[in-house]
Amino acid sequence: MTTAVSPLQLPISLDGLQDGVRHCIVELLNIIQALTTELQRLREENTRLCKENAELKGQRPAKGEEKPPEPKSPPKNRSSENERQESKPREHRRKPLEIDSTQRFCMDRSLLPPDAEFKGCEQTVIQDIVLRRNNIAFEREKYFSAIEGRSFLAPLPAEFTGSEYGPGVRSMVLVLHHACGVTQPKLLAFLESTGIQISSGEI
Repeated sequence: MTTAVSPLQLPISLDGLQDGVRHCIVELLNIIQALTTELQRLREENTRLCKENAELKGQRPAKGEEKPPEPKSPPKNRSSENERQESKPREHRRKPLEIDSTQRFCMDRSLLPPDAEFKGCEQTVIQDIVLRRNNIAFEREKYFSAIEGRSFLAPLPAEFTGSEYGPGVRSMVLVLHHACGVTQPKLLAFLESTGIQISSGEI
């Protein structure tokens, strides 16, 4: 399995992931890298075609009439403080993070001095993503009416009706296929690696 995705390297470690998940992520990175390379090639080709089009329209100056390059203006004097301010990258404003779950950690009181006073909690938000199987067994109440001669079964939630696969599986397949260009065999291998039992025809 090839794991080299240079020059697109992410500041994360894939060592703790399952082989199937790691393989899928590497495949996605390779796809992004290929798309980036293709985009660069198209940009260069577009630049070349624009130059050729300008020459055909006679927009290129005649030979010997090229304008001499304009003299470069002397660099402006800037103080070191201004240079630091201009070179400092602008920070993008982020939207408030949505919190999916909260966990509280308590201090071991045996490690605290006798006069330690409780001053509330300090929140630390860590962004993470969970990619794992989530099979759900719905226990649906069932009744039988002897008078009407038929059974009554509690309905499933709307998002779980019409298919034996939940919205998480369906949305994941759509995103990987349409947005990331993952092929059907790769989708099948990815789902099977997470424990989902599905056939290529069902995908």
